[in-house]
Amino acid sequence: MEHAEKAIGKEGVNILILGETGVGKSTWINGIANYIKYNSLKDAMDAPEFTVLIPSRFIFTDDEGEEKEIAFGSDSNEELKDGQSATQFPREYTIETETTNYHLIDTPGIGDSRGIEKDKENFDNVLAFLTCYEKINAVVVLLKPNNARLTIAFKFCVLELLTHLHKSLEHNIIFAFTNSRGTFYRPGDTLPVLKKLLKEKNINITLSPETYFCFDNEAFRFLACQKKGVKFTDEDVELFSKSWDKSCDTTGRLFYYVKSMPPHETKKTLSLNEARSYIVAMSKPMGEAVQIIEMNLKMVNRIKEQCREDEDEIQKFQEKLHFKGFERKIKCLDFPITVCADGECKKYEHIGKSMEMETIYPQICHSRCYLKGVPVETTNNEQLSVCAAMYNGKCTECKHDYRFHMHMTYTTSLVEKEFLSVAMQKKITEKTTLKDQKEAFIAQLEERIKEYEEEKKYIFSCASHFGVFLKANAMIPYNDSFSDYLDMLIKDEEAKEKMVRDDRRIAQLKEDKRTYHEEKKIIMEKTSSPDSVGTVISIETIYTMKEELCGLKHNGRTLTEALDGIMYARKTAYQRESFSKKIHVKATSKNFLRNIGSTFSSFGSYFKRGFFSTK
Repeated sequence: MEHAEKAIGKEGVNILILGETGVGKSTWINGIANYIKYNSLKDAMDAPEFTVLIPSRFIFTDDEGEEKEIAFGSDSNEELKDGQSATQFPREYTIETETTNYHLIDTPGIGDSRGIEKDKENFDNVLAFLTCYEKINAVVVLLKPNNARLTIAFKFCVLELLTHLHKSLEHNIIFAFTNSRGTFYRPGDTLPVLKKLLKEKNINITLSPETYFCFDNEAFRFLACQKKGVKFTDEDVELFSKSWDKSCDTTGRLFYYVKSMPPHETKKTLSLNEARSYIVAMSKPMGEAVQIIEMNLKMVNRIKEQCREDEDEIQKFQEKLHFKGFERKIKCLDFPITVCADGECKKYEHIGKSMEMETIYPQICHSRCYLKGVPVETTNNEQLSVCAAMYNGKCTECKHDYRFHMHMTYTTSLVEKEFLSVAMQKKITEKTTLKDQKEAFIAQLEERIKEYEEEKKYIFSCASHFGVFLKANAMIPYNDSFSDYLDMLIKDEEAKEKMVRDDRRIAQLKEDKRTYHEEKKIIMEKTSSPDSVGTVISIETIYTMKEELCGLKHNGRTLTEALDGIMYARKTAYQRESFSKKIHVKATSKNFLRNIGSTFSSFGSYFKRGFFSTK
């Protein structure tokens, strides 16, 4: 699309539109389509046609209290149900001028009554839709004015969206306020609340009268009623004509402001999201790998000390060569499951002669859970409140609160395996004396300890780099999943009965968490110092680290299998052309152009050059 525009000399300006369900997003787009076509509300009323890009429905109550449904248009992509987002999938509408095509990317509303899961599904669709655009010139977030507080749903969804946006997009985000005639075309009480939210999250979006826009689309509804035969007085027409002119003027100012901004390269946001998916997905497997390393280090050090202390005969010594270590077996699930992690439902099993304890989750509350984007194996997750197994916050299977449940896309089992290969055992026993065999055995154990320690150190380094990368590139960094997973392991061990609780493991996990945060702190200081030019963590570094993690000698295979299990469950097929309905509307309003010229003196030169078509 963008290449075709360049070929014929037209510039493409892409505007992503977001807003809470019910904010009037579709009405706003329909209003713009009419403002640019007609010089005035009176001209629009006299015209035989009525431009409706998006189906619209509302109730009009006349002076006698009689109600009449006003409805225009039909579209399978629009479902006009109360509480639900009318727009089901992203869709593009094009406003065409002589030199520019303004592509308005309409999106499903935030805060859908079908729940948070539906909002996250909508976000996935929006991000997938953006893969077809090389650039985004602006993200326009529509709000209602005079809201003393932002709703919980809106805050959650906006912040969730911002975690997926590259930090460089901060300067392309614009806030527009609908239904603002009642607040004198000002944002009212919403503005200070919005400023507070952005400040709390350290989001550097400028909010000033030059960078936010106040609309009122009553004039479009007035026009819709008139087209359906509703009679109005001359006084009514005069009143709504002023609203029309004001919104027409503001639309021109918005278009000018958007075109004046340097565009955001969409690939930055898309690359960030791909990297983010891998980073979040790797957190749990990396934590599990650290667990296995700790278990094996404990085992190896114990065997090494025994070997040094015991005065064995050669036959008894050689029996020690058959000791067992640990590994994780991964089983990818055909369908994600929801399990209960409450103390009454989870169990502990002894593994092998070493009596290591593993936590298992036998209570499967939902065997085919289709929720998307749910963090794996973390409790206290708001998204699981909409799992099909839940009713009023409680599980219908085990009766425990949804906060004690977890989502799984693969299962793991801790198993014992022969620590030394047959070839290595043979190499040791070929030594002629017991002393030489012991030395060879201890040397092999020390080599393995070194390898384990190096892998553990590299895992911590990768986890730290991942966190710093997202902090540097995401508008809002994701929650620290690796740290969260270590916290979960610590709490899980501490919750065990005293007779089975491993205090040494708790201490080691706490030390691991401290080491991780120290490593992360060092990297952050390094990349933020004045001498850090050229040391910024690139997305290529993230991909390289992911590949190297999957190639680790002892834990690479398990990491690969776990990552495959998670990413397989996240795959979604989405094609823009399946839902895109490219509707063009040509700008022909001379009054619209004059309003733009009067708003900005600099628009005079654009007008002379034919910036907007007056055909």
